[in-house]
Amino acid sequence: QGSLKPKRDDARALGAALVAAREDIASAKRAVESRRVQTALAGLSEVGADEGADADGAVDEEEARLAGVLHGLKEAYRAKAHQLKQLKVHVGALQASCGAAQSAFDAEFRAWWASMRHAHGMAAEDDALRRAATPLLGEAPPPPATAKGSEIGDSAGERRAPPSLAQLRDPEASLALFRSEVWSEAARSRRERLKAELSDAVSQAKESGALVTRKRDQVARLKESLSAHLGAGGSAADEEAIRARLDVEKEGYRDEVSALRSLKRRVEELQASLDGSQEELRADFAAWHAPALAQAERREGGASLPLPAF
Repeated sequence: QGSLKPKRDDARALGAALVAAREDIASAKRAVESRRVQTALAGLSEVGADEGADADGAVDEEEARLAGVLHGLKEAYRAKAHQLKQLKVHVGALQASCGAAQSAFDAEFRAWWASMRHAHGMAAEDDALRRAATPLLGEAPPPPATAKGSEIGDSAGERRAPPSLAQLRDPEASLALFRSEVWSEAARSRRERLKAELSDAVSQAKESGALVTRKRDQVARLKESLSAHLGAGGSAADEEAIRARLDVEKEGYRDEVSALRSLKRRVEELQASLDGSQEELRADFAAWHAPALAQAERREGGASLPLPAF
């Protein structure tokens, strides 16, 4: 038992670290996605296509840096997950040893208890004394009666079972339980709405970026056509027609660049709101989880229960 508790504490801390690592990975993914939207604006100018064309082949160092951070977070997560699996195996072996020792103790106690009762002429006593002794022999007492209501939620006045110790020791299970049954419906709905709006805004920004590229290329082709026409001494009417088309395409290009910038601001605002919702979820979960875990340990006797699968 002395070796088991520190290992359990280590597993619990490592499980919490994995939850935090998953959140960091999600934030890093959002940062990479945001940067990719921003790169659609890189090199864009109101002048025309030449500067933008040079930017097409450039390496986005910031996106590469963010991608490197994301890769590092994923590697660290995998290392922690592997460490937790090994720790779980070790804890399982310790628990098996404790269980075997407890079983041996129970068997010896039962034999001693029977011999003492026989030696003192107590074998013929009624069952009252035997029932009083059964908790000492490792038999579980009957479950206490429960009242209506719920520690997590109440549906139509019917009690919902409190979370088990195994659920609360499993980081993923406890977080899923909190989000589905404890966290307020308003907060859940707001977070889902923000995620949907962000996904839609990112998709629109990608489409807008592709349209900006097409408009920029069209402007570049018209400029080349105008230059070739002037070099060949073409007619004034044709020159006027090319210039008119060029003015139209430039105006369209500027409009699309403005639309893309607006989408970029929208994406950044939604990401900031979603990050705030994530911090709210983390704080609310931490405030609920610690006392819920303490209650479950008191209720179920945490020292003798197996470590849940993380």
